[in-house]
Amino acid sequence: MSYLKDLQKQFVLVPIDKASGNIAFVCKRFYAQVLVKELGLDGKKGSPTYQRILRQGINKIIDNQSNHLKKKFNLEVSSESKLLPHIYWLPKLHKNPIKFRFIIAAPNCSIKPLAQTITKIFKLFYRQIETYNNKSQFYSSVKTFRVIKNNEKVIESINKLNKRNSAKSISTYDFSTLYTKIPHQKLLEVLNELVDFCFQGGTHEKVSINKSNARWVSKNNKSKLSFNKDVIKDGIKYLMGNCFFTFGEKLFRQIVGIPMGSDPAPFMANLFLYHYESKWVKSLKKDSIQRARRYSNTFRFIDDLLTINDRDEFSRSFKEIYPPELELNLEHSGDQVDFLDLNINKENAHLSTTLFDKIDAFPFAIVRLPFVSSNIPSNMFYACIGAEILRVGRVSSSSENFFSSCNTLVARVEIQGSNLFRLTKILKKTYGRQQILKQFAKNANEFVNKILNTKK
Repeated sequence: MSYLKDLQKQFVLVPIDKASGNIAFVCKRFYAQVLVKELGLDGKKGSPTYQRILRQGINKIIDNQSNHLKKKFNLEVSSESKLLPHIYWLPKLHKNPIKFRFIIAAPNCSIKPLAQTITKIFKLFYRQIETYNNKSQFYSSVKTFRVIKNNEKVIESINKLNKRNSAKSISTYDFSTLYTKIPHQKLLEVLNELVDFCFQGGTHEKVSINKSNARWVSKNNKSKLSFNKDVIKDGIKYLMGNCFFTFGEKLFRQIVGIPMGSDPAPFMANLFLYHYESKWVKSLKKDSIQRARRYSNTFRFIDDLLTINDRDEFSRSFKEIYPPELELNLEHSGDQVDFLDLNINKENAHLSTTLFDKIDAFPFAIVRLPFVSSNIPSNMFYACIGAEILRVGRVSSSSENFFSSCNTLVARVEIQGSNLFRLTKILKKTYGRQQILKQFAKNANEFVNKILNTKK
């Protein structure tokens, strides 16, 4: 503890972006200088995303939020939560030159109960919107919902294309600084419109919120915490207008965009972009259903976007789809792209996939799994290996790609202290339980030998 305190006099210890289990030691002076520059406290113009608050004190803001949450939303703010979030940054060490990801968050803060409640409501609305659009696509063959949670739909689409040998093009795009560019007024208008949509046509007039989720209830429901449409809109507006945070003893407010690190941020970003995407495709369907159907293999994971076989439809239209404040850049196009944890290669009319890990771009070794000597049960260490093998299996389209990735994994865990007997045991167990792995080997012994590079 003594040595750690000495380190902290000179360095800030902070998780590395995209490799949260790894810690960067950053010069304390430099760490502060980056924040000072971002907030415009160095006498120069800082980011237009933030506004310095001078006429209100931190304690007054906390008291106002606590009282308003109780009076308007029946939400209690505990004594340990009577705080404001603070701003900090994570280093993007995979970028050259190194960049910074700014986060505004805290485990406990006075606005947290409302943020968690709105998140549960957005989660309910997200499922409803997704279901509605999936049914619409079934009848019209026009895709109006391109948001995904993982790579499953991408792999499913690739498999369908490969059965017909009809792969023609692949491209990826990326929104730059999405969270800090969305204007609050536009965000509020879009979210209010989506709230209205979710309440249309149903028999329920309220949403009930409990510890784990939100659900639709009738107007006569006696639930302690239930919101109608107007209260939900008020909650969203209040949440966006109260993006206060601290830097030392100074008070700021985020006046543009969504605070990265807040609970509902991913849902807000996804639903905001969905609004413009679905609106565009629906208007396009009226003019040319053939063009609208070219978006059938377009996928978006928050700010990352993939298009397959769209005949360059998206590249011609994306500037018309999204609001001008957002900047979308073409990342890769051609015969090879990376999307989520997939490396996708096009050869002739066939697409192959293998595991892609952004951590591989780091110019130094990154710890991805725990060590056997870690302060955890060894069973967890070997269970992590089995889970990683299964992940590789799900994204690998060929045995060669699968075993190559597994050989690299085994080399890493050997350095981290794995025992050959227990490693063999977990590999056989994973093979026996997971049907998807049986495509790569005839039996468990062959499977294990190929992963271990025929080691006995």
